Amino acid sequence: MSKKKIKAKESRIPYVKASTEERHKRVWEALFYSHQQLDTLLIAISGGGIYVCLETIKYYSEHQLQLHILIKISAVLLLSAIISNFFSQWSASKVHNYDYCINDIEIMCQEDCIDKANYIEEIKNHECKASLYNKLNSFLSISSIILMSTGLVGIIIFFTAIF
Repeated sequence: MSKKKIKAKESRIPYVKASTEERHKRVWEALFYSHQQLDTLLIAISGGGIYVCLETIKYYSEHQLQLHILIKISAVLLLSAIISNFFSQWSASKVHNYDYCINDIEIMCQEDCIDKANYIEEIKNHECKASLYNKLNSFLSISSIILMSTGLVGIIIFFTAIF
């Protein structure tokens, strides 16, 4: 009986040996990039949907037709998605600001050999605010996605069933 060597299937993804810190940095950059792309996509799709709604409103008014309420609701939902996304970005910047303040205190304590316990109340205050804005950011991000999706479904229903 002959023994065959079983070849291991090679991955197409290049393997890069990196330290834990380097990997952590790369994963964070990838996460940040994907979040930016999601925001860009949400705004582009919502903006396109608003354009479709406005063109439909224009068409209906030029032909003196009764505009269906679904197209108006869809336009409002898509506009709300963009506004919600704007406030999501604002709350994210607040989270980063408070995280920066915490990090600034920690660096100052390390460099000047100051006991971190002297600043524990200030750090807790910043952590509490960062947590609050982070929850707001999560809520607004999810709201933006739901509003956009609902607005798009409304447009699709309008053009497939009513128009």
